[in-house]
Amino acid sequence: MSSGAEQTRWLQGCLRQLVDPGLVVDGIPGGRTTAALKRFQQEHGLQADGIAGPRTIAALKDASASGSAELRTMAVAPEEPVAEEVDGEAEASEAVSVAAASATPQGGAGYVERRVKVRVYGTIAKDAPLLAPVPGSSPGPKRLHVLAARAFAAMAVAVQRDLGIELKAASAWRAHRWTSREQYEAVLIAKYKSVKVGKAYLAFDSPHETGLAVDFGVGGLTPSRASIPSQRQQPLHRWLVEHASEFGWYPYKTEPWHWEFPLSLEAYRSGVVEADDPGPPEEAVSFGVGGDDEDEEAVIEDGDLDELPADAAASDAAPP
Repeated sequence: MSSGAEQTRWLQGCLRQLVDPGLVVDGIPGGRTTAALKRFQQEHGLQADGIAGPRTIAALKDASASGSAELRTMAVAPEEPVAEEVDGEAEASEAVSVAAASATPQGGAGYVERRVKVRVYGTIAKDAPLLAPVPGSSPGPKRLHVLAARAFAAMAVAVQRDLGIELKAASAWRAHRWTSREQYEAVLIAKYKSVKVGKAYLAFDSPHETGLAVDFGVGGLTPSRASIPSQRQQPLHRWLVEHASEFGWYPYKTEPWHWEFPLSLEAYRSGVVEADDPGPPEEAVSFGVGGDDEDEEAVIEDGDLDELPADAAASDAAPP
C-alpha cells in the first residue's frame, strides 16, 4: 500500500494535469491542493468538499493518465469528522486524513519538531466548543482541538490497520495549572529545591493547554521519564516516526510519547481550514531536536505529575 505522501503526490499530479498547472507535486497537502480538488469536484458534478473519496478518485483516474496508480481513500483538509460518512465518499474504516493546516511551506514533513507554543496560540477554555473528545487510556475525559481530534481519529485508523493497536491518549488538553508565577516558583522550590532546576521538570505553560498536543498511552508509550529508551524501540513509536507527519502530527523528540499538531492561527481560532489557509505561523514552528534551556514549554513531565494539581505536586518527593 502506498504511503500518505505517495498518495498525496498522485493526487497532486492528477490535479496539476487536470486543474492547476502550477500546483507543486511535493506530497505535502496544503490549501492550494484542497482548492484544486474542490474545483475538480465542482467541474465533475461531485460534492465539492475537498475530500478524495472513492467517487472522486474514480473520476480522477478516468480523467487522467495516472489511473493505474494505487491510491487508497484519503481526506484532504476535511471539515467534518472522519468517523462520519461524507456524502457516501469517506468511510471511517478506510479514511486517512491529511490535514492541510499542518502542511509545511518549506516541505518539512517527517520526523522534525514543529513545536506548538502557548505564547503564540494562547489557551483554550475548558468549556470551549472547539474541544472534541478522543479515546483515553486513563480515567477522565480526553479532548483535543477539533482539527487535532479529526487528525487523531484518522491516524488511529491507520495505526489499527498497520499495528492492530487502538490509539488512545494518556493526556490531551488540560487547563493552565498555576494561579500565578509566584505559586509556580514556590512549587519548584518546594519540590526541586530551586527554580532553575525545577524548570527542567515542570513547565509554567504547556502545549497541552492549546488542545494541539497529545501524550499517547498505549503501545508501550506512556508519559514517564523512566522508560524513554525502551519507548523509542516500541513498534508504535517507530510507526509514528515514519508516518505521523502524514496526518499533521509532529514530535517533541525528547518525549517519545508526546506529539503536537501545529495549525494556522486562523484555523486554530475558527476550527475550519480554508482553501487559502496559510499554515502555522513561523513563530510557532521550531525545527530543533530538543528543548531550549530558556524555553519553559520544552521540558519533560511525567504523566502522573501532569495530572496532579499543583499543591499535590509540591508534596511529592524531590527527584534523585
